[in-house]
Amino acid sequence: MNVAAIASKTAPAGKVRRVLMITQDYPYIDKRILLEAKTLARAGFEVSILSPLPFSEKGCEDAGVIFLSVATEKKTAGGFIIKTKDRLREMFPGWLYPTAKRLFFSIKSADFIPYKKEMVKAAMDYAPDICFAHDLPALPIARDAVSGTGALIVYDSHEFFIGQHAVRGKRRRFFEHMEKECIGAAGLMLTVNDEIADIFNEKYGIRPKTIQNASECGAAPSRKDLQELLNIPANKKIVLYQGALHEGRNLEVLVEMAGNLPEDIVVVFIGTGFLKNKLKKKAGAGGLLGKKAFFIDGVSFCEVVSYTAGADAGMVPYTAIDLNTKFCTPNKLYEYISARVPIIANSDLVSVGRLIDRYKIGICADFTDPGRLAVEITDFLASAGLAKLKENMGKAAAVLSWEQEGKKLISYLNEAL
Repeated sequence: MNVAAIASKTAPAGKVRRVLMITQDYPYIDKRILLEAKTLARAGFEVSILSPLPFSEKGCEDAGVIFLSVATEKKTAGGFIIKTKDRLREMFPGWLYPTAKRLFFSIKSADFIPYKKEMVKAAMDYAPDICFAHDLPALPIARDAVSGTGALIVYDSHEFFIGQHAVRGKRRRFFEHMEKECIGAAGLMLTVNDEIADIFNEKYGIRPKTIQNASECGAAPSRKDLQELLNIPANKKIVLYQGALHEGRNLEVLVEMAGNLPEDIVVVFIGTGFLKNKLKKKAGAGGLLGKKAFFIDGVSFCEVVSYTAGADAGMVPYTAIDLNTKFCTPNKLYEYISARVPIIANSDLVSVGRLIDRYKIGICADFTDPGRLAVEITDFLASAGLAKLKENMGKAAAVLSWEQEGKKLISYLNEAL
């Protein structure tokens, strides 16, 4: 594939095609967006990412990706919604947060899409040739911004948005209507795996192209020495969870499980989020903090694989509380693969389990009982078959890499233009 061909296709001679990626992500932008932006920038496009609040990400500087925002602080109507959602997360326990948020939206006549008007105007001013809508809240922004201009809309659905447990009641009805109304405006639709593509096909008669949430791979990655970084004895094995520390991810079970592990295995969390302080307090109350459970702040997307490579196993603990989670294939799954770290996933996760089974790169375990989980992890790390799993990880990494997925992105765009 000549990637330069797509950048010039149907464009006037000498014109660089302008790509605008619209996202409602805050305060961190999904790695998928950043990798797509880098791929397109390196293919000769002019690429900008538009988000509600100011943002810059280490790792995109070399590609020339530009970051745009529509607000500097949370004082507008859109900012009020963002700020209130943040406070609700802090005030209520994880299991009660979705209910509190639904109550807020039922009382407050909200747009559900913060900064929509400002983002539509900014997108119109940018005048893109290709406009990516990253997830459902960005789709009506893209549609309104480029309507009648001939620009290609790419709807990149990172998940089955309306299939989330937290998207219920008035909010679900709003977004379900919005997706049905706007999805036809997209000239190209992408999603993260075949199972979610099947859901969209059944619901709308539109089958998205699949771009997996793969990581940049290359040769075996550099390895951060987590033992040295956290003052963990070198003879101890590390079971890792990396990613957002939010409710609904079964993270409290991992802290309890740490207390059931033998002396030579510890649990490390890498990430930030609303649950971090609660998890640390829980670990501290059980005498586990700094002994069996360790915490590292979140790292940039270009460094996360190196940190991940310092572990002996990586966990995907989510409980399938909704259709979206049941069929999720999150970034961390591919980061474990890229880092050549065998995977321990919750057996609830259908799409994750299928990928693990296909490439023989880990196990699916019961995450409901911390004691039983500790036994399964201990047996896994002592297994004679672990060396073979690590060998399989290298083979899987060569196939499930962003280098391969990026080529697909260019090909799909080429077909759509």
